[in-house]
Amino acid sequence: MGKINPSELPLVLRNSANLELFVMVRYAVDMAALSGSLNEHLEWMLAEEKEGSIFLSGPIEPGEGDSPVGLTILRAGDIEGARRIAQEDPFYKAGCIRFYLYKWTVFEGAFPVTFRLSDSSVRFT
Repeated sequence: MGKINPSELPLVLRNSANLELFVMVRYAVDMAALSGSLNEHLEWMLAEEKEGSIFLSGPIEPGEGDSPVGLTILRAGDIEGARRIAQEDPFYKAGCIRFYLYKWTVFEGAFPVTFRLSDSSVRFT
């Protein structure tokens, strides 16, 4: 399925972002091994963030059933590009996690942010 043509959308969505992102959901395969790969994983995440491939990322608190341990929103040209990025995650390379990848088309939402230069703080409201 390709990008949705805005003219085919209901009127209320025609002017929306229609932003294509990719969601990587991580599941632990070996919880004990995660801590051994954490520094390398975080270094990789920061480098990918600086490259622009990672939009948002962080751990997920345990829930019910087969709970994910982390979620990352990736920027990539297509699902295969997102998969190549995800497969470089040191957690994945070390066999600590498995992941699922989903294409996500964002139509609605708001992202208000306050940057305070005086104390280098960021606030999401």
